[in-house]
Amino acid sequence: MSETTGSQIVSRPEAQSLAAIAASLSQRSFSSLFFDGRNVAGMIALCAEPGLCQEEVVTALLSDCLCRGYKVFRYDLRLKECTSATDLMVRVARRTSRLGSCVAVAFEHIPPSDESQVRRQVRALRKMWEAGVSVILSLPPEGIQLLEPLPECAVIRSHDLLLESVMGLGRSSPLHRLGELSWGIPSLVRALSPSMDSFGEIPLVPSSYYEQLGNLVETSLRLSLPDEELRLRLALYLLGSGSKEDLIAALGCDPGELLDMVRDNVPLVSFSTDFSRFRCLTDVCSDALDACLASLSASCAMLDSVCPACIGVLLDRGAMARAASLFALPHSDLAHGFALLHATELIDIGNTEVLGAALENIPFADALAPDYRSVLRSAVLELGGRAADAGSNLCLGGESSDRTGRCRDLQLFLEAKRVLGAKGSLTRFEESGWTALGRRLLAHREVCDLMVEGRFSAATRLLVANPVNAVEARVSSALLCLDLELARLLLGDAPAAEREEVEAASKLLSSEGVAGLSGYVDCLGLVRAVLVGAAEVGVLAGRLISQAERRGDSLVQLIALLAGCVTDLRTGAVARAGVRATLALAVAKRFSLDYLARIATLLSRVARFLLGETLAMREGGARCDDLEEVLMLVDEVTLPEEDAMVMGARPAERPPREALWVLLVLTEGMGTLSMRLEEAAPLEWKRAVSAMRMRLTSGGEGELHLCGGFAEGRLSLGRLGGGRGAPPIELQLLGGFELLVGGVPVLDGRLEHRNAKPMLEYIALQRGATAKRYQIVEQVWPECDYTTGFNRIYQATSVLRAAIGEMRPGLDPFVIGRSTKAITLNRGLMGCDVDEFRLCAREAADGTGDERVLEMARRAERLYAGDLYMPSVDATGFVAAARDELRLLYTDAMVAGAEAALRLGKGRTSVRLASNALSIDDMREDAVLALVRALKASGRNSEAEQRYRRYAGKLIRASGMPPSKQLRRAVGDASGGSRRTVISDAVMA
Repeated sequence: MSETTGSQIVSRPEAQSLAAIAASLSQRSFSSLFFDGRNVAGMIALCAEPGLCQEEVVTALLSDCLCRGYKVFRYDLRLKECTSATDLMVRVARRTSRLGSCVAVAFEHIPPSDESQVRRQVRALRKMWEAGVSVILSLPPEGIQLLEPLPECAVIRSHDLLLESVMGLGRSSPLHRLGELSWGIPSLVRALSPSMDSFGEIPLVPSSYYEQLGNLVETSLRLSLPDEELRLRLALYLLGSGSKEDLIAALGCDPGELLDMVRDNVPLVSFSTDFSRFRCLTDVCSDALDACLASLSASCAMLDSVCPACIGVLLDRGAMARAASLFALPHSDLAHGFALLHATELIDIGNTEVLGAALENIPFADALAPDYRSVLRSAVLELGGRAADAGSNLCLGGESSDRTGRCRDLQLFLEAKRVLGAKGSLTRFEESGWTALGRRLLAHREVCDLMVEGRFSAATRLLVANPVNAVEARVSSALLCLDLELARLLLGDAPAAEREEVEAASKLLSSEGVAGLSGYVDCLGLVRAVLVGAAEVGVLAGRLISQAERRGDSLVQLIALLAGCVTDLRTGAVARAGVRATLALAVAKRFSLDYLARIATLLSRVARFLLGETLAMREGGARCDDLEEVLMLVDEVTLPEEDAMVMGARPAERPPREALWVLLVLTEGMGTLSMRLEEAAPLEWKRAVSAMRMRLTSGGEGELHLCGGFAEGRLSLGRLGGGRGAPPIELQLLGGFELLVGGVPVLDGRLEHRNAKPMLEYIALQRGATAKRYQIVEQVWPECDYTTGFNRIYQATSVLRAAIGEMRPGLDPFVIGRSTKAITLNRGLMGCDVDEFRLCAREAADGTGDERVLEMARRAERLYAGDLYMPSVDATGFVAAARDELRLLYTDAMVAGAEAALRLGKGRTSVRLASNALSIDDMREDAVLALVRALKASGRNSEAEQRYRRYAGKLIRASGMPPSKQLRRAVGDASGGSRRTVISDAVMA
């Protein structure tokens, strides 16, 4: 059999698992070292780091020996001390040397030994070898002295055990990501290979990878190593990457020749040729270090000077997130001093817990300037969601001894918290010399001041002038990101940032380290829910009102009162709406929030109008702003006719852009008022409100995320059938089987009897959710006659009725037709996600209007949690056919959505949807075309060309034909219409 080449492995990852490839390569290459040309074995040693699958290599070699007629003996010495291990080797040598030449002995995990024991071991091994016994050894690199007196022994080192076929691959290779994460280590390749998709990419790193990585790190830091080498390895893993100077700073000395030993023996670390740079697998992905913390803990406790020194190095070079992770390891008090020196940077990544512990370290805390220490303590307490000591931040208003740099940045973090408390600014904005962090926080404070005045356009201009770096997970950037999202919601603009960026910012501001700033996330969630009309907002707002009051977040409390008031007006609880409006007005006046006071007054007047009261003319002078235009329109439809005539002036024809959100809220679900406003509003206003409503709903705003500790979930806009709530029984078949009653899943064990699940799925997938009894028997019980099958149908329906009845008595999902001999699911009681998915996907694929198509494609994407559940029985193949049909429908919807998103200028969304389509069918040319166009529109030209060439190669190998001219033009293929050139380029790629 010819040996498998690296190119074959790369081009056909689906043909066999990479773990099997690793084992086969090891067996072939090492067997040639072990056996000579006369089929006689010798002596071979695996002197390598533990965890590199040495056991598999030994097993492969011994299996080869068995096939050649050898007697095999295998001994594991990992739990033995060096003396007892030596005694065992001597006894085995004495016994096996008498058995002849066809004997193979393996000693695994030989412990490092002193010179006297090594001499005995060498004599025993040579005795066996001279008697013709084949010997296999495995030992760690620090036991290399055993092999020095044995020149006849072939030695396999750590790097010989790596899988070379996935190492050093370029980005154009399908296995690039696999090699990047594994560095060819067999156990990591085995953990990653099941997660690879058809492109060779790894969308989600599995937990088994992190578990294997942690095991490798733990075994690498074994106590049999010299202390100097152990310190070096620990520093490398903690730093993750860096320069030789970083290592010298962390260790306090030059590691010198130890770097050579680590490079030769430890595959978890790589160095540049001159050792000036290094990188470890603990830095290869964002979660790698966290997965290894438990494995590093014992070594950090034993070598207690290494971790604090590494923390200091990381903080000095700006690796704040990694440094913060290291504080979870055992460390000395010196680390607290480093933390206090970089307090503002640590707060900006959302980590106040470390600073809280550092401030408890009296010597380091007392070394700080009094003003700085006071502001820092206040920032840690306030941002962490705890009350600060009275007067702890009084320096904000006076002349601090440290008015520049770090102290002012800390003051601005406190300003962010003061915004939530509806408190005025204590920082002088005219001062110069602000840091980049300070400028971001200053912009946030000014934007908030503009928005509470209703000046959303000015706030947007200021935000555009201070762009956010979405790549950085910074609190200051997250604040600006949510500011921009809130401003665009209230202006009714298209999304200013990708949804993933807003969600990442919300997650950061909801984290425990900056829990005091979670009110920003709550405000955004409430405003979004009110604008899209989510019905659950009333309950959530009620809870947030009390929580915000306890936290001292008066602005959040005020917004929650207004949101609750709007919901009450929409649901008919008008009296309670009036009470909440009055409370909101009192809060707004107490903190001099004039704009919000006018909104509260408006809602109070609306409540009184809906209660049937006669309204009087508004008090106070008229203002020349957009809100006043809306208030004039509301007065026109709510005041008595004679008072309305006295007003005289009509609202302007120009839509009030700054207050259009108010009109959108009032024209949604408020009965008589909404109808009158629809009739009285100028035509341009109606068009503007309609366009705003469409942008909000098509932008996926139906999802609400409240992170103030009481709600985190998704609020649906209602089913497509007309806004009704979810039915009491829900059957979910996409991505798995789940039956919910009142939103609570039925235990899977209750449905495993009598083939209840296959029967229920078959009926649900039928047209009209109706199936004849004989059809059910042929599908679920093909081995039965009809009489027995009808009886089993009755038993299966009884199982389902009992499971549902336990959770909600009286619900019966089945309608039995006695005359038609059919069983139907009661659609009034039971809904199925497949039905809703079909509606969304078909409208996306066949609909008109890009915004509507994109909206439907996004809904279809959320609904399609995975392929249709395959039951244990599918005798007729009906479910398999439905599964294929839904996969095709999903692909069509994703392609249509990708094309619509691209026309709307949403490049990243288009890339995502096209990639979804290709995950189902990687040979869909229209999906490849949409993906290539979206990538090029997003400035990712090299990735677009890579995707094109990958597809072209597969197409040419499968059909011998090149891609279409349309696709070649889209990618800018220089070969134009030359079929031969296209084929040649694709084959070369």
